[in-house]
Amino acid sequence: MLISIQNVVHPLVCIGNLKNEVLHFNKIFSALILEEIALDSESKEAREKNLQEAEELHLQSLALATKAFGENNVQTAKHYGNLGRLYQSMQRFEVCI
Repeated sequence: MLISIQNVVHPLVCIGNLKNEVLHFNKIFSALILEEIALDSESKEAREKNLQEAEELHLQSLALATKAFGENNVQTAKHYGNLGRLYQSMQRFEVCI
């Protein structure tokens, strides 16, 4: 069964300076939910689709964190950790080296 992330996370609307922070949080939250949905999926196709979408969101979040905090920051490191866990779930160990 395919589950759309739009059915899980409602779009967040915010004004002012918080808009980018809310969108960033939404990407992180969505990626983590997609990863969990994928791991629970019985369908290989659904699992791969959700993991790929989660990867895209994690990479976008990592780019935002790197831009906002720099490469050597604990917030950026958390994103690398999230991405590493995702790659472990995807059994893409060569990417983690």
